[in-house]
Amino acid sequence: MHLQWKNENQCITESGLHSAILKDWTLTYDQVSSGRFESFLREISFDGIQIYEEKFKPSIFQRGEALKNSLCLGLFSELSNEAIWLGKNVTGHEILSCCDGDEILLRTPENSAFYSLTIPFEMLGAQHFEHDNIRYNNILATDYSEKFYFKFINLLNSILENRNFLNQETTRQQVKCDILNLTDQFLTVSNEHFQPTKISVQKARQVVKKVCGLLQDNPDYCYSIDELCQLTFTSRRTLQNCFELITGQSPALLLKIIKLNAVRRALLKSTENACISNIAAQWGFWHLSQFSVDYKKLFGETPSQTLTQRRH
Repeated sequence: MHLQWKNENQCITESGLHSAILKDWTLTYDQVSSGRFESFLREISFDGIQIYEEKFKPSIFQRGEALKNSLCLGLFSELSNEAIWLGKNVTGHEILSCCDGDEILLRTPENSAFYSLTIPFEMLGAQHFEHDNIRYNNILATDYSEKFYFKFINLLNSILENRNFLNQETTRQQVKCDILNLTDQFLTVSNEHFQPTKISVQKARQVVKKVCGLLQDNPDYCYSIDELCQLTFTSRRTLQNCFELITGQSPALLLKIIKLNAVRRALLKSTENACISNIAAQWGFWHLSQFSVDYKKLFGETPSQTLTQRRH
């Protein structure tokens, strides 16, 4: 038996550390709302199953991919406002799902709390995966998810609160059985009420993914809106609508936010004699005074203050 757990009782003050703590995941957390970053994380892994709970004080735009050969379910236990999951609004008791390397695009509001459950395919019934995996990169509406929502929340919280009981073989097997039975019931209902993603939402995801990829490949280049329209084969209005649908932000504002977050991560990983202006320029910030104003407005601290608290 392999049991591994992490419990971050202290406040996490940088998004890069939060993502690094999560076992096996490759996720990027970009802070969207103003103020100092604060998060908390609890995680446990046993017999191939992973459960974690994460809480964020600021609004976050999360990007990444689901784990390979696994199903992942997500539930918000706290929402101060609507979240956006792959272009679909989440208001409370919906259950999110993705699997096998699916793209993750999640915008959370301020003061959110989220549970995640990941289970390897080999533990789940083969009948659930006879269809295209796109069925499981979805969201189950509250009309159908309500009956499962509280059961999942109570079960996952109980496991995290009483993780030491998993050291007992009989208890661990019973917990695993409870998880698999509940997930099996959920997948049956989810399959029955599957609704294909609208073409407009699929298009919006592709556009946002394309632009984020351009930014990653050419971080120091400042794309104009017209250039982004040409590269994504969209009009200015369509580009705006795509970004608002997926991220809740305009393309210009989101790109600036992503770049500012990238600079902060670079500063926290930099050497003692790092030059702030050079790091900023690597992400297209050529006017240092304006960069410093925007940086402090988003993170509640100056670039030099970030530099002094870098990780060693």
